[in-house]
Amino acid sequence: MEKYVIVEFEATAIINDWIFLGSIHSTESGNIIHLVKDMDIPEKYKTEPLYCEHCNTNHRRKTTYLVYNTKTNEYKQVGINCLHLFTNGITVHMAKMCEKMEETMESFRHYEHASTYVDVDKYMQQVVESVSKYGYHKKANFDNMEPTCYDALENYKLQMDISEENKVKAEEMLEWGRNVKDNTQYIKNLKILCNCTTVSIRDIGILASLPIAYKRCNKKNKQPIAVNTHSRYIGEIGDNLDINVSLFELVNQMIGYYGFTYVYKFIDKNENEFIWYTTKIIPEDDMRKIKRIKAKVKDHKTFNGTKQTIVTRCKII
Repeated sequence: MEKYVIVEFEATAIINDWIFLGSIHSTESGNIIHLVKDMDIPEKYKTEPLYCEHCNTNHRRKTTYLVYNTKTNEYKQVGINCLHLFTNGITVHMAKMCEKMEETMESFRHYEHASTYVDVDKYMQQVVESVSKYGYHKKANFDNMEPTCYDALENYKLQMDISEENKVKAEEMLEWGRNVKDNTQYIKNLKILCNCTTVSIRDIGILASLPIAYKRCNKKNKQPIAVNTHSRYIGEIGDNLDINVSLFELVNQMIGYYGFTYVYKFIDKNENEFIWYTTKIIPEDDMRKIKRIKAKVKDHKTFNGTKQTIVTRCKII
């Protein structure tokens, strides 16, 4: 019997003391930085026009590449035609693979016959619409769900209808993104994209994450969670329940070995709280229509001081 051992590791290629750091992409609102190595880079690269510091040729560029000398601590911004001089012949296409700027072959269908740029306002409306129906899904997902950025792109190209509520939400999120305090490189990139009128398709992954960044910020700024003193444990473990629902909402989504798990909370007329863990996606519009659920008691737990009944095998009536 043959045996195989899979070894996973991370490493950085150092060639003639130079390492590849990432790319700088110019937009109308500032420079987007894509780094493959977590390092603090000089501020000038974040704001100044793109320029090759090797050949010193001055012409209009959309993208340059950053390299770093491990012995002299020197940074250099180089153009596409000079990059190979610092990487022992590694081309820009190899660099793009290293920094994960090129997607898998499956994702190329999203680029075929598509415009290179999208309108930020209209695209974000499609993002919010997608998240409200299916939740948010990263590019590197494990449940075979369409990444949110690509689902929104498809709908953007098809000019699918958007609810008025989600149009308002999209504008609120963009307004937040345009003025957010940029304390990390990710937030800086996101802020720049929110201030653009159009963005390159290569950057839609960052832009499509805006609803999650917005949601996380609002959670941090919320007042301490009030304890629901009216909630009681309902039934015994194993009991079947027939629950009249007054409120149903998605409170969390988690990713694990088998894909995404969605956490729903619903409350009955006596303010008792129930928690349901499931792989089922329930669109936001359908959540509002839920009035009755049959379920089986799985456990009783206390969260932030509130008694909650954990249920399973839920059936929406």
